[in-house]
Amino acid sequence: MIRRNTTRGARTAVLMCALSALAPSSALAQYAAHHHPLQHLAAPDAVGLVRVDMAAVRAQGMLDLVAPPVGDATGAEAVKRAAVRAIAENASEVLLTMLPGGGDEPPVVGIARGTFGNVTLPPLAHGATEEVYRGFTLRSNEGMLGGFIGSQTFVLGDPAGVRAVIDRLTERERGTGVTDPTLQQVATDVNLYAAPIAAALRVDAAVRNELPETLTDAGTVSSVGLELTVAGRNLNLRVAVGYATAAEATAFARGATAALREVRRSPEVRQLGIGPLLSSIRARARATVVTITARLRPADVEALTRMAGH
Repeated sequence: MIRRNTTRGARTAVLMCALSALAPSSALAQYAAHHHPLQHLAAPDAVGLVRVDMAAVRAQGMLDLVAPPVGDATGAEAVKRAAVRAIAENASEVLLTMLPGGGDEPPVVGIARGTFGNVTLPPLAHGATEEVYRGFTLRSNEGMLGGFIGSQTFVLGDPAGVRAVIDRLTERERGTGVTDPTLQQVATDVNLYAAPIAAALRVDAAVRNELPETLTDAGTVSSVGLELTVAGRNLNLRVAVGYATAAEATAFARGATAALREVRRSPEVRQLGIGPLLSSIRARARATVVTITARLRPADVEALTRMAGH
C-alpha cells in the first residue's frame, strides 16, 4: 500500500550497496555502530520507516524476493545484484528511513546490521569518489553515499542523511529515533521493530498525491502501516490504513471488499496461481482505521517471486 515511487526509492537504496565499501574505523566507533539500536538511528523528522528481519526472510525462503540472484543479468546490473545479495545473505536486520523531500523519490537512508567481515564488494565504480567523514571512509556515486561504519553496520543513501546517522553514532547526545507522533503510533501498531517485515508511513499532502486512487478515492489517508509475521509455513500480512474520519474508513473497507470479489473472478488470477491468496484477503474498518489481512502460503510466495523476477 506504500506508494510506488517510495518503494522504488527504498529498493534503489538497497541496490546501491554495490557501490560502497570501506574499512572499519576505531574499535570504539565499531562498538557504537554495532550496539546502538537501529531505531535510535532513524532521523527525527522521518516520514516513513521499513524494517526487515533478514534472518526471518531467509528462513521463510523469501531471500530471492528481497534480493534477486544475479541470474541472467550482465555488466553493471550483475555487479549490483551480486553485492546486494552478499549484503542480504549476511545482514541480520535492515532499516530504511524515508526523509522529508520533494520530487518523485524522497531521500532514503538504509542501515544494514550483520556480520560483513567476509563480504566482498566490487571495486570502486566508475565515476564514484571517496570521502572520510568522522573517521569513516565513504563512497559516493550517482547521488548516493555509503559504506561500513564499523565491521557490522552498513549505511547507504541520501548523503546528508548518511552523515546524520554517523553524527548520531559519534556525538555525545545519541539519537532517540523519530519524533512525529503519527509515525510513532503507526510503527507501534504494526510492531515495526519486532515483526519479520514491517513498514510505517506518515501521509502528508505530497505523499497523498502519490498514493493509489483506490486508497484516496475513499477519503483523506493519514497513515499507512504494514506488518508481515510468520505462522508455521505461512505468512500473515496485515495492512493498517488511517483515514481522517470513520465514515471514510468504512467506505474504503466496503469498496475494497467489492473490488476483491471482482478480481478473484478474473482468469488472469487463476493463471498466476494467486487465487487462494486473494481469497484470504479481508478488509475491516474500526473507527478511523481500516485493517486489511491476508495469508500467504509458500506457493503464494513462489508466485510473487516469479512475478517480481519479470
